[in-house]
Amino acid sequence: MSVTVDGILGPDGKPWFSDDKGFQHVVVRDDGALKSGPNRLTFFSQLLKTSAGVTNQGVNGSVTPVISFIAASPDFDIHIMKILIKIQDTAVTHQSFGNISLLTNGFDILSIENGIETFFIEKAKTGGDVIIQSATTLAWGDDASSFELTNITGTEDATVVVIPVSDFIPKGLRLGRDSRDLLCAVVNDDLTGLTDFTIRAIGFKHFP
Repeated sequence: MSVTVDGILGPDGKPWFSDDKGFQHVVVRDDGALKSGPNRLTFFSQLLKTSAGVTNQGVNGSVTPVISFIAASPDFDIHIMKILIKIQDTAVTHQSFGNISLLTNGFDILSIENGIETFFIEKAKTGGDVIIQSATTLAWGDDASSFELTNITGTEDATVVVIPVSDFIPKGLRLGRDSRDLLCAVVNDDLTGLTDFTIRAIGFKHFP
């Protein structure tokens, strides 16, 4: 029996189709009916954002802290394997935060699981603090320009740091399905002078 769904065939020559849960493999039962088996693991990549949908962390949190986050999904587990931080400005150095001098209060990245807070970055006041607390071993550039992408836009530079979450938690940070788990970033200073400041979580979705 030959079945074609959306004209897409998998690597084994069997038909596939896609829905909101990713690609599904079509299986033909003995009675000729169709059933599907989901691809339970799919790629996840998302910027942290505020409740208003703002992804640029270059905001003023000096009076009231500004929180960006990724929340758990009602449909699948989220496993965060890496956290990618980009601090972009007219110039970046290890002793400043972008081109902003030493912060007063510092910047935080943390998870909240079952109400328990765990900090990945805590009160980072310079780009150097972010690099050290990330515990990353993947560096490039010389001493003064390590972790720096120079001329990323022609006139601006960026500090880029990866927190290797899966180095410490084999399956990554889990935001459990239908839970109140969160990955958060908290701005406690005026960072409006930065050109761009984003935090991206990368990992996979695990469907039940």
